[in-house]
Amino acid sequence: MSKTILEKKQNPFSVRNINGVPRLLKNGTPVFPLMFWQWTIEEDDAKNAHKTGVDIFTCFGSSFFRDHHYWIGEKQYDFDPLDQKISEFFRLRPESYLIPRIFVTAPQWWLEKHPEEQVQFSDSSSQNSKNNHESFASELWKREQGEALRVLLRHFRSMPWSDRIIGIHIAGGPCGEWHWWYDGQTPDYSLPMVVRYGKTIPPPMERDAAYYQTFYSSAVDAIEHFCRIVKEESDWLTVVFYGYFLSYNNPNSHHRALHQLLELDCVDILAAPHTYSRRRPGEDAYFRSFPATVAKHGKLLFDESDDRTPLGKRTYASGGRIIADTPHDAIRMLRREFGNAITHCIGLWYMDIDPGMFRAPDYWAEIERACYWGNRSLTLPCRRVSEIAVLCDETGQYHLPAKHIFNNKNIEVLRERQFSEFCKIGSPFDFYTTDDVDAKTLSQYRIIVLLDGVAVSDRVRKELRALRGDNRAFIWFYGAGAFCYKSGKYTAEAMSELTGLHFELAPRQPMPYRTSFDNWEMGESEPGFLPWESMGDFGTWSSWYFGLPNVLATKLREIAHRCGVFLYSESNDVLSVSESALMLHCSSSGEKTIRLPSPKIVTDMISGIQIGNNIREFRFHANAGDTALFELA
Repeated sequence: MSKTILEKKQNPFSVRNINGVPRLLKNGTPVFPLMFWQWTIEEDDAKNAHKTGVDIFTCFGSSFFRDHHYWIGEKQYDFDPLDQKISEFFRLRPESYLIPRIFVTAPQWWLEKHPEEQVQFSDSSSQNSKNNHESFASELWKREQGEALRVLLRHFRSMPWSDRIIGIHIAGGPCGEWHWWYDGQTPDYSLPMVVRYGKTIPPPMERDAAYYQTFYSSAVDAIEHFCRIVKEESDWLTVVFYGYFLSYNNPNSHHRALHQLLELDCVDILAAPHTYSRRRPGEDAYFRSFPATVAKHGKLLFDESDDRTPLGKRTYASGGRIIADTPHDAIRMLRREFGNAITHCIGLWYMDIDPGMFRAPDYWAEIERACYWGNRSLTLPCRRVSEIAVLCDETGQYHLPAKHIFNNKNIEVLRERQFSEFCKIGSPFDFYTTDDVDAKTLSQYRIIVLLDGVAVSDRVRKELRALRGDNRAFIWFYGAGAFCYKSGKYTAEAMSELTGLHFELAPRQPMPYRTSFDNWEMGESEPGFLPWESMGDFGTWSSWYFGLPNVLATKLREIAHRCGVFLYSESNDVLSVSESALMLHCSSSGEKTIRLPSPKIVTDMISGIQIGNNIREFRFHANAGDTALFELA
């Protein structure tokens, strides 16, 4: 490693919490966090993005580093492929800024030299040359790959364009998203994981909470190791994919150490694509993350906008990314992505996943519109105005008996079929993990929803009980609080203690389950809880239980009415609101009515026309799939 000591250059960009909202700042002044991504930046797209107002770019993917790894042997490095692409970008856009995605996956030569450091699977037949990768628990990989990263960073800092690099996106695991390698094959039996766990790794169906805590935290420890090297070597921001809200059942792919990661001072920005399941025009396309939890910890969240326009490749694509059928649909989806971002005060990057997807004037016009209104929003109050909190229990599930970790269909159905209805209530909600729940934070909300709290912890139970009163409503779903940590069993008493309602255990109950990406059938869940629906009014608070995930927005809106929650809309359309912006993504055609809690100057962001001055209600006509965007000043 080079002994040269390079002076750190002052990064003009930083992330800071301003009035409770994480902001991206340039030289101390907030800027709207909007970027453009390509595998490698192409000339036409770089020029068009800059013309629209985009001056921060990000690039590279796993295939580039698979073919051009910068660490080619013991203390041997080849930076030429990276240098060529980055230098070419700055030749095209010398005044723009770049956040390159740098993979820390081990190169093939290293894996062949250290087979004992590779991830191992429960099924030995799964181990072959095509899926050999490092175990995240490998201390040797972290140490040696970390030194290679350090050399790369010092090389970057020696280049003439170093002052235009403002961040490093640290990527690991499949697609750089820090999921475990080949999670469907139940990792990890490797020697590094055995050392980390402290004993023999149990078979998949016998794994307990201690194992899963060890398993999940190893990825975050690796993230910390590499991000801290970035901070030691530079003043650059750090970006990682992490904190995904996942709806399917495989526990090995979940990011369930989010609270640990949010405590890290070496991580500035979290990123995630939005849901892959509900992206069609008229659906919510909500984030695959927890915006309220991330913001509470002062981290900036970026939504990866990877929907495809009709100029993209006509394939279904891994992960079910939606391809717009028409340019009109693409524009409506682009507006929905921007609307979700601006109303949640988060960042956004347009991902040109099939190079050339945006090469049409109308698409660049939408990005230009997003830049304009995003920058205007910086002059207005931007905090969330939610009276509803939705909680997701990311860590409680792995305390359940193992068969319920792997076969618990309730997680998937609750997070897919039920979640979309929250977006249509007509009043905004904030989304937290239960690891981040405390009574002080939640006291601002009139409705608290526990989405999947079968095994919610004793600490969270105590915080939720402290919130009873103030005409607050609690909404619980399947088996809320039923798992008793002390006995390791499901009990009706534990469920009643949390909810205030009376229950009895049953052997099983009906529960939909997914048979394919788009199809659901009715099956059974174990155990069952009776009654399937229950409500209790306790004077100063109320409790609502729904055993089946089929509670429509109309029913949720009825509860909101009872609690005095302000409803901006009652049309069953997707709504999101902040102090200064409102989005309505329409699930149906017709006249729409928007009410506001206080008088505002309302301007249509699409037409630029001011709708009214000092108004509290307005109407407009929209078709199903349209996205309406309004500035509230």
